[in-house]
Amino acid sequence: MAKAQRVGLFSRQIIERVSLAGVDALLANASRLSEGDIAPDGHFYGSTMITFDLRQISGQLREAVDLKTARRLADLMNEDAVVKRRLKQLATDEALRVAEQPLDRLEVDVRVRSEGCWVFIDIDTEGHAATTRGNWSKSAASTAS
Repeated sequence: MAKAQRVGLFSRQIIERVSLAGVDALLANASRLSEGDIAPDGHFYGSTMITFDLRQISGQLREAVDLKTARRLADLMNEDAVVKRRLKQLATDEALRVAEQPLDRLEVDVRVRSEGCWVFIDIDTEGHAATTRGNWSKSAASTAS
């Protein structure tokens, strides 16, 4: 076996992740639906669903808008801690808005999937109302702009 004459001092690694500017563009053009309910025992159960069609913002993107890009985006969003933290914060804000009161011990679960050029983000929230006001339900739908 031949011995290496020279060795490199540096190794290189390429990391692919979703850009924050890309997340901003996606969320600005997404449809959002949030709902929640406080049970009689004070538990809060809610969800936020975010949906966007990559074709709607194709003019803002460098990448080809196709099934492969949507699938890669969903996979990367599921793996990226920064993106998931941002989505969890968005869902927390939505849960507080829907509950119309403080929530304790809020747990958030984020799932991202794609179908065609559509990307679907489903975020479930569960916690406990800081003060129980009885059984009520409220839903709100909005389009982010």
